[in-house]
Amino acid sequence: MTEFSHKQATQLELSGATLAGDLHAYPGSVELFGQGAHPADVYLVNSGIIKLTRSEANGQAILVDLRFAGALLGAAAVISEKPHPFAAITVTRCA
Repeated sequence: MTEFSHKQATQLELSGATLAGDLHAYPGSVELFGQGAHPADVYLVNSGIIKLTRSEANGQAILVDLRFAGALLGAAAVISEKPHPFAAITVTRCA
């Protein structure tokens, strides 16, 4: 999984340029970012499955979506500088 910093992601969005981020691999069940967290990074999924969940007021986690290779996660929150509306958690090993 390629991780871009907030500054790199903003430049990527504004310029349309291709940037080289840091390549990371995560095992399953790792939270990449939490619901309501301040956005810090953007993730480009190279392989694996990520689930997006939203916590309800009663504490129940609702599955919002699944993301696969090629997905870009966190870009909207980084660009808007608003908290993440959901959590992103690896389902399988992701790189």
